[in-house]
Amino acid sequence: MMAQLFVRPGKVAYEYIVEAKRKRYFPPFQYLIILGALATIIVVNSHFIEHTYKTMGGFAGNTSQQSAQQAAFMRQMSLWQSKYYNILILLQLPFYALSALVFYKRKYRYNYAELLTLQTFVSAQYTIISMVLMLTVFFTKSGVGYLNTVMMLISIAYHSWVYMEFFNEKNLVGFLKALGSAILGILFFVLFTMIITVVILIFMYLTK
Repeated sequence: MMAQLFVRPGKVAYEYIVEAKRKRYFPPFQYLIILGALATIIVVNSHFIEHTYKTMGGFAGNTSQQSAQQAAFMRQMSLWQSKYYNILILLQLPFYALSALVFYKRKYRYNYAELLTLQTFVSAQYTIISMVLMLTVFFTKSGVGYLNTVMMLISIAYHSWVYMEFFNEKNLVGFLKALGSAILGILFFVLFTMIITVVILIFMYLTK
């Protein structure tokens, strides 16, 4: 299944979801769980997220602009994201599925569970790509600043390819819909993380 998802990802997802040819393929959710666990091991041991925060200035703020409590919070966030990287992967699924509903529900009538399964295929295969990229950076000792941008662009490109194949919309309109779905999914998830972060900061302020 891994190789097929690099060659004809949308067709594999279509056969599994629509044509119910499920004996051919490993269950996508279990597939993602396994890959997420492997990715977490790589992230923890490579300190990828900690390096990312440092590159973004998460730990390097001037003390007059960034309190010690804020710096500790950012450090704790990076450690939490590393430790539970697999959970972060799973948390993104419902937001991408929701964005797919926005762009495709009216025409294709797929339900939320079906679109969630489609996104599971996408996220699982992208997790493999991200692991390869993180390992490359780790072993070459190169910086991570550019890698996050590269990973996001690859994620959007792969997402668009799968959706165009799955919905059989291999034209400009299909590309724009798939691209819009990917970007909206990212925005939904970013908004969710911002809300959670604000809630945590308020709680820390009220309990200090």
